[in-house]
Order: sequence, then structure tokens, then C-alpha cells
Amino acid sequence: MFWSSPSADLEIGIFLLIVALITSIIIYAVTKKIFASILVISILSNLIFYLNTDSRLFDIYNLKWMVVFTLDIWPYINILLIIIFISFYAHKCYKIKKNK
Repeated sequence: MFWSSPSADLEIGIFLLIVALITSIIIYAVTKKIFASILVISILSNLIFYLNTDSRLFDIYNLKWMVVFTLDIWPYINILLIIIFISFYAHKCYKIKKNK
């Protein structure tokens, strides 16, 4: 990711994951929407791992399955979460407008 050292990549990745978790907690504290905070942490975590997939970290620690999951499965999970998020809140707005 940033350096050729797997241990430095691991430390930076953990730090960024903690920042993503704190961001998600702040979003939940402000909006009180748990699904929005789950969506944010999922997208940010996927982005962090995606940026780190070409490093030697996953080779050294024998985590090739994480690269496959990050590149092939996790983006589809995020797309599904976004579709559910949009449809849920569109339905909610439709019900509010219908009741007026």
C-alpha cells in the first residue's frame, strides 16, 4: 500500500479501519440510522482493503482469500446494500408524501 513493509501496511490498514469505525459511529450518533452507518463502514473498509490488495501483506500472512473476497465479492455486497438503502428510504419518503 504505502511501503514495501507488510508490517507497516498492516499498521496503516488497522489505523484506517479504526478511522472508518469512528466515522461510522459518528454517523450513527448524528443520524440514528444504523443501516447508514453499516453502509458507510462497509464501503470504507472495502476501499481500504482494495487499495491494499497489491501489497505483499496478503502474501506474507497467507491471506489470499481476503484479496479474492475484496475484489470479487465485497463490491457486490456494497452495491446490494446501496440498493436496499435507496429503496428503503425512497419507500419511506413515498409513504410520508402519500399521507400528506
